Amino acid sequence: MSEELRESYDSIWKYVANAEKELYFNDDLGEYCFANKARQKEALGYLNRAYSTLREILRICYEPHCTFVEGYGYNKCELYGMYYDVPFDLHQIRLKKHYYIFITPTTNDATNSIILEKLVNKRNDFKNIEIVKPRPKSKKEQEVSEKVIKTFEEMFKLRKAQYDRALDVGKHFNYLPVYIKPHRVTNEYGTTFTRCFYYLRGELTPLNIIMAAAQKLESDKKGE
Repeated sequence: MSEELRESYDSIWKYVANAEKELYFNDDLGEYCFANKARQKEALGYLNRAYSTLREILRICYEPHCTFVEGYGYNKCELYGMYYDVPFDLHQIRLKKHYYIFITPTTNDATNSIILEKLVNKRNDFKNIEIVKPRPKSKKEQEVSEKVIKTFEEMFKLRKAQYDRALDVGKHFNYLPVYIKPHRVTNEYGTTFTRCFYYLRGELTPLNIIMAAAQKLESDKKGE
């Protein structure tokens, strides 16, 4: 593979990575969402740029197998005519119709077809992801979240345990049966931080719900 092609393939995955960065994890829903329509549109735009790069790669892969006629270029080449049938935008792709066109002629290399399918599936996923405006954490939630993360960080350094190991943090929630599954995340700026998933009695539960239950338990203890 030429250096040019290698860089082009790399740029495809960089576009996909940028598209995924437009998502955020919604703690209340326990899933990734778009904060607004603009974020979703930006993500789809990155995927379309990835597709445009793939389309250019396809042209490069086609040319060695096509007939070039002086004065006419590839216009008279029946094989190259298949490349002209490729849509300009990702949303126009129909896998049943276009998948085979992305298979490199004569060599039957399906690399580009497989990438095409991944881009189409990713676009379909993004179209179905909910648009939910992030709910700002309350001051109390933020304080508890910071304490939980600090507890994990201290244990991580002390025991050198694997960062995704479940950690009991019930003491921060009036000793409710709460544990977390923390994992390390590195953002686009190279900053690594901890993100936690909260579980109450084995069920993934939003932090604000757990805190409300802990507060109710505290109130019951005081007889309020």
